[in-house]
Amino acid sequence: MSKIAVIDVETTGLSAAKGDRIVQIAVVRIHNGKVDVKNYFDKYINPDNKKIPKRAFDVHGLSNQFLEDKPLFKDIWEELLAFISGYEIVTYNSEFDISFIQWEIARFNSPVVMLRDFKVSCLMKAVANEINNGKWLKLDNACRRYGIDISQRKIHGALVDAMLAAELYIVFNESEIIPLPKTPQITPHREKTARPLPRAFKHPNTGEMVQLNFCKNPNCDNYRIPATNPKKDKDGKPKRGLGNDYRITNSGERLTCQLCKTSTNLVNNRAFVFESMRVQSLSQMNLPSCPNEKIARGKGRGKPCINFGRDIYSYPNLYAKKGKVHSQVKNQSHMYSRRYECKHCKSPFTVKMFPEMGQTNANINEILFRGLMNKGVINRLQEQIDIPAMLIYKRIQFFYDQCVLFDSFHMQKNLNVLKNKHLEISMDRQHYLANWNDKNDNRPTKLVNTSSVENKSRFVLASTLNFDFLSDYEHIKSQYKKLKEHEKPRHLKQYAQYIIEDKDMESDDVGDLLNTRAPTKHLLVQQTYSLMAHLELLKPIYEKSQSINLFADDDEGFEMGICLVLSGLIKSGKLTPILIKADRNNASQMQDKRTWSEQTLHDAGISQTDINAGKQDYANLRDLNLKYWTAELHRLFDYQGNGKSEWITHPFPKAKATIEIKPLMGNLNKVSVAVSEALLQVSTHGVDNYFQMTRRRINMLERPITSATNTHRWNGYASYNPKWVVMLLEILRVYNNYVLTDEKTLKNKKSVKTPLTPAEKLGIANKQYTISDILDFTPLNRH
Repeated sequence: MSKIAVIDVETTGLSAAKGDRIVQIAVVRIHNGKVDVKNYFDKYINPDNKKIPKRAFDVHGLSNQFLEDKPLFKDIWEELLAFISGYEIVTYNSEFDISFIQWEIARFNSPVVMLRDFKVSCLMKAVANEINNGKWLKLDNACRRYGIDISQRKIHGALVDAMLAAELYIVFNESEIIPLPKTPQITPHREKTARPLPRAFKHPNTGEMVQLNFCKNPNCDNYRIPATNPKKDKDGKPKRGLGNDYRITNSGERLTCQLCKTSTNLVNNRAFVFESMRVQSLSQMNLPSCPNEKIARGKGRGKPCINFGRDIYSYPNLYAKKGKVHSQVKNQSHMYSRRYECKHCKSPFTVKMFPEMGQTNANINEILFRGLMNKGVINRLQEQIDIPAMLIYKRIQFFYDQCVLFDSFHMQKNLNVLKNKHLEISMDRQHYLANWNDKNDNRPTKLVNTSSVENKSRFVLASTLNFDFLSDYEHIKSQYKKLKEHEKPRHLKQYAQYIIEDKDMESDDVGDLLNTRAPTKHLLVQQTYSLMAHLELLKPIYEKSQSINLFADDDEGFEMGICLVLSGLIKSGKLTPILIKADRNNASQMQDKRTWSEQTLHDAGISQTDINAGKQDYANLRDLNLKYWTAELHRLFDYQGNGKSEWITHPFPKAKATIEIKPLMGNLNKVSVAVSEALLQVSTHGVDNYFQMTRRRINMLERPITSATNTHRWNGYASYNPKWVVMLLEILRVYNNYVLTDEKTLKNKKSVKTPLTPAEKLGIANKQYTISDILDFTPLNRH
């Protein structure tokens, strides 16, 4: 064995490049396969006024007071250089130790270059490659694998660590000791206990503890009362079953209420919170504020400026105007940016007062916007307007940003108009296909759009696509493998909201055998968490309104999401949720259901004469409706069990087709006139019409085409990156709400009413806006 010198250092931090310094350096030498324990080098170093942070002190225990009379590194350098001269240098982590030494000697202009003038090897890399599949091991763990006693290492110290690294070097290179296959467990494992329920999750922004694992039946005494984990015996062992009136069923994946026997999937609270935060961030205004996220010096050093996040629109007095910068682009001489300065930290920044400023061909924007909203195909628009496809995608991003800003500003400013309004909301899902993004793999990706529309105004409150195009998907996928997420039940996964593997892809239709794949870039979101995040996004609107009837298509996911996420609104009686099942059976079955419905009316004391009178007089019909539903709802929620279905055939449907409904009420002891009105108005026509619009207006969302030869399905002009689907859906939503009017409908009805946009009908806007209004909009220069 050649002459070996093993070096270790202790420091003030982890980065020499950022100014951290060495506070101790030790060298032990190996002669003839043995550590020289008598002749070693060990020096404490004054870090030259560099303060030692608490986290570093906790590691090595060296304080500034202890080191203040110690020599500087340059004072011990010649002695150290003489001690290691002629030796091969070994460190456990050479990338760390050698970089610190090199930065120290660079400070006093020494000509020595460690990696040039010495042969340097990294013991950590060698051990990792030999026994741990290339994964790095801490020094403690590497020593344990080779049976080296580390009991003397109570705290990090350069000399102790250098001694251990030297012993490890000898054992690794000369000994025939076979290392352990795994690092032995030193601290005892915690006793496994039966804790089957997902823990409540603390919301990072509000501090609220979120726990959605409770009975989803609003008419049960367990509603909004979370299930609790098993209680423990006197000896500390968990008892069987849960801590209250619930039990885990379906191999640990579902929660069943023992009072009403309602069962629902367990919810991962963490996944719900983070998906909700992600969806909310997409609809928030991004207004300029002080850019100083980290103050460099003086009071508040390292912290954000107090004006960071306080935008110039809401807090104009916090900023000073410092002049204008006019556009140099042709035909844009009237456009300018304004210079601002934060009055607190004096940080300057510039804000565009015209969104299109700097775009050399801004004249195409309105044409392109209109084309995209009228079945425009990217490559056709490219030819028609004579612009490259890349520019079209950049403008889609620009249109999307402007639409988000425009809508969020108007909603935030005018939300109070909903205070005395009764809303009738319809909610449903629509499925799309994104084409394969690998020519060797023709499987498409399924996307799901959850939308909520106000029926009377056709104002689209939100469209949420289950695709996250902002995620660090490569990191999440690597963590998924590292944490062995595929081995865990979904409700206990750290990234439960995402679909990582193809096998987890969800079907959109019963019996659908279409072979699909997860996207290769970015992440698809589980429909459950996408839906729940959609509902959470709408909470502020619902809370501001006077009352809400929520009509949702028949779907177990809708029932679960609505009853869990909107539980407070349901419990208070402010929101009345009703599931709807449209009859798709043949004529004879529909007639049977009508006959059954008529018999039910008769049983409720309602005659055909009453029904005929009700059809002529809305007030009479409402009274009949109340009488009918009073009888039916109490029958429906009779927990003693009467053998009847939860679904009720609607005797007075607004449409001619037979429908069945499933009310999800919170208080059935008093079936109010408002509830009766809700049941009378049941309809999903608002969201149905909007979904027809998305198919007709956005080419990427056309209905799938099925091949006549191989049964493959695809969207003829679908996006290869679902990111553009997310953006085009939001652009269409805003375009529908603020630009499109009901003019065509009024003409068909030969009405003399003034055409209005959905935003005007709802009271969010006081006029019809144009595409130019949206593209030119900023809160600072608004029209």
